[in-house]
Amino acid sequence: MSGLASTGVQKIMGNRLFLKKGGCVREIDTDGKRLLLEPVKGNVLAKNGDGLYLKRQGKVYDGSGLLLGPNSPFKNIPMLGMIL
Repeated sequence: MSGLASTGVQKIMGNRLFLKKGGCVREIDTDGKRLLLEPVKGNVLAKNGDGLYLKRQGKVYDGSGLLLGPNSPFKNIPMLGMIL
């Protein structure tokens, strides 16, 4: 499946990736060759601070717990837990 078709399928299923910085929200998209940052209108992520967010099936996920949470790929490396 091409990048463009894959992106279309992800949008239909409700999976979208957003970047917010300084109150400006951009949707991250791809045409199969490059990343596109498209401006978002409305109150998307109005309650959230700056960061990278995944919106999936109406629920917004942030990156909290990604490095050291229960599903972390690094959880079995004790030294990394001490450093991070």
